[in-house]
Amino acid sequence: MTRLADLAGLNIATVSRALRGDTSRVSAQTIARVRRLAEEHGYRPDPAASSLRGGRTRVLGVLVPHLVDVVMAEVFEGIAAQAADVGYLAVVTPTRDSDEVRRAAIEALLNRRVDGVILADSTLRKGVPRELMTSGVPYVLALRGSPAHLSVTADDREGGKLAARHLLESGHRDVCVIGGPGNVSTAVNRLAGFTQACQEAGIAIPAEAITHSPFTAMAGYTAMSRLLHSHGPAARPTAVFAANDYNAIGAARALQDAGLRVGADVAIVGYNDISISAQLPVPLSTVRNELETIGRLAARAMIDVIDGKEAVSCQVPPRLIVRESSAAVRPPC
Repeated sequence: MTRLADLAGLNIATVSRALRGDTSRVSAQTIARVRRLAEEHGYRPDPAASSLRGGRTRVLGVLVPHLVDVVMAEVFEGIAAQAADVGYLAVVTPTRDSDEVRRAAIEALLNRRVDGVILADSTLRKGVPRELMTSGVPYVLALRGSPAHLSVTADDREGGKLAARHLLESGHRDVCVIGGPGNVSTAVNRLAGFTQACQEAGIAIPAEAITHSPFTAMAGYTAMSRLLHSHGPAARPTAVFAANDYNAIGAARALQDAGLRVGADVAIVGYNDISISAQLPVPLSTVRNELETIGRLAARAMIDVIDGKEAVSCQVPPRLIVRESSAAVRPPC
């Protein structure tokens, strides 16, 4: 680093801060110049030596339930990008919704002296592992939050309200809900917001019109088939709210197999606006969460805590995206 400092005409401390992206103490122009010189001259920092000097590894651990979930992948993209912007590396581990795997992952991350842990796999039952709470290593909850812990989430209750108001304004009164897992805060809040908006409009959703399921297309298919069977042809719903786009995709297939037309006979609204939602045979109406933004904000909050700065929980507002699956207005009876 001494040679790099000489090339830049700066002291070693300033060069070190520039390489870390410390914009609070070094200008953006200086950071860009130092990094350009480092790249031109093949300089590579020694992470081990840096850790010994500063007491940090500049590594963040991230726990997600499943790597194949595109929702979690988008959140992690935001975390990784924000971490890289300030010289941190984010490493992700899937816990597969297993307590045993989760404990092992936490232990492995702590043994590798990560500077912080971002939990995107929390459920209402699990919360934050005791081992992490007592370790002294800071943590942040992302996407799935808790009032008791520093969290960066979407305003899922408001998202549920957006879906309900849209269906109600389109003339639907016989509505059913595929509510997602009952132990996941995102699903619970979306369902609560949806039912609250319906109640405020004078529409009560009976318990038999609400079903819970994992966030998968197959679970959505099974749930929709069960709801259709329980209602019977004469009392079938005119609209479905699914607390996850995968659930909505499965529900749409179940409706098709039952001889019903999505968007014409039955409206569907999903949640998250995953990339495939707009490309379906009947494009899916959905509530969009800014997933990458949530990831970036979670990483920023995590690094603020590591740096001894104040960080507060926040919610990112969702947005309703109306497509063909729910665009038709139902005429009054």
